[in-house]
Amino acid sequence: MNEAERSAAEAKESYAKACQTVGIAGKALDTEILDLVREVPQLFADALATIGGPRVAKFVDFYREYSKYMNETEAAQSLAYLEYANKNGDSLTEVVKLRLAKKEVPPELLQRDQQK
Repeated sequence: MNEAERSAAEAKESYAKACQTVGIAGKALDTEILDLVREVPQLFADALATIGGPRVAKFVDFYREYSKYMNETEAAQSLAYLEYANKNGDSLTEVVKLRLAKKEVPPELLQRDQQK
């Protein structure tokens, strides 16, 4: 096997491993990647269903109070997104679904997040 053939075999093996890592066959990239993108809203919804629950809110409150007590302002600031997701639910998921469907996102949906 010459250098070019060896390099091609290594590239093919690397490509196969990369495809396996992201969960696609690598035969029809356009379709396979679009299918993965279509799964994103459900992943967000599942994560937000967990984050939005009262159990997570209780831990966020506890950690915020602990951070105040320990005077760890950076730690308290790191909770901002988690608190936002816990209070506002899946508005981000709604926006992603509309954009994937190539539909216009209503301004009130975007403004709803800014008002909270």
